[in-house]
Amino acid sequence: MYRWLLVLFVFFVSCGISEDEDNILKTKYDQSLLREDFKLFWAILQKAHPALYEYYAQKEFQKIVDSVYLTIEGRLTLQEFNNKLHFIVDKIGCSHTNIYLPSKVTN
Repeated sequence: MYRWLLVLFVFFVSCGISEDEDNILKTKYDQSLLREDFKLFWAILQKAHPALYEYYAQKEFQKIVDSVYLTIEGRLTLQEFNNKLHFIVDKIGCSHTNIYLPSKVTN
């Protein structure tokens, strides 16, 4: 009897966990929070990346970043926001620079 209760408990807990993982991808985040994250991402790249302007002049690359920043409108999902960041990383042209979705999503 206790064994079946334990099995049912584990089953229901695991169902709740998988539901949360699905919600992470479906949750839409507020524009102001995403823009703050984008600014932090850009500030870190400027301070830490040694070859940020290898393929584009600084002014030209800044225009690309500004245009992506302006596309952050309304509420976006994590995947939509990640795609915008990934666009910037691709423009850098460095094979050592990459971003990933959180491990909670990819596991």
